[in-house]
Amino acid sequence: MYKRKPQLSFRAIRSENSVPAIKITDAYTHAVVLDSKFINGNPAQAAIDIVNDGHGLGHLFARNITVSGYGSSIRKGCAVMQAGDVSEYVSDPIRKFSAELPSTSMNLPIEEVPYVPWEQDLSKWTCAGVGDGRTDDSQAVQQAMNDAAKSVFYFPKRHYVLGRTVHIPAHIKVVDFMFSKISGRTAFRVSQNASDPIHFRDLCKSGRRSRVLIEQDCLRTVYTELVPGRFGNPGKHPGAKAFLCSTSISRARITG
Repeated sequence: MYKRKPQLSFRAIRSENSVPAIKITDAYTHAVVLDSKFINGNPAQAAIDIVNDGHGLGHLFARNITVSGYGSSIRKGCAVMQAGDVSEYVSDPIRKFSAELPSTSMNLPIEEVPYVPWEQDLSKWTCAGVGDGRTDDSQAVQQAMNDAAKSVFYFPKRHYVLGRTVHIPAHIKVVDFMFSKISGRTAFRVSQNASDPIHFRDLCKSGRRSRVLIEQDCLRTVYTELVPGRFGNPGKHPGAKAFLCSTSISRARITG
């Protein structure tokens, strides 16, 4: 049972329980629940229960929920809002640009993020650079990345300065920033086609002077996770995919 979290997003979860699968007990909570199953419930309970905490009721958006065993699928306050499977439910008034627009979401398909396995062979990991926050490490980083025997590049130091674009070769599958800081007007340019995705992860937000940019300039899937910065697709390659997850992305700027 999940409760008292300000903002929660769930997708493709399965709950087998007699108590509510989700209980919203804070007026400031906003929960989003998609493509899930809540089964084997108690007929005296609701699968999703929105409870008045004395300050009001929390907020819910639910879509494509399979429910079985519960007496109701969604209860708000003391009122049963829906029973059985939930195609879509919004707990608050729907705002639209035009009255002619539908009152439901677009329900677009959600593609799973690529699976990038953790490299167990540490001989395939590599790093380079001083990482003192003053030395330009771009040449050292590029040289290490060009080693075709390596598949993971990581940044173990606290602060790196990269003054030139770093080109990601096809054999590199993971760039792990390890929550280091990157300074400089920097692009990591993915410019070689590859069937394997490239995974960028765990970059520390480096302030206004940081210009970290992920550029997708080929037909290779890019997957970023916890990487604040900018993203661009300068070649506009048809069919190229990008998954920008758990991050803040601003406008792109093409670098030389």
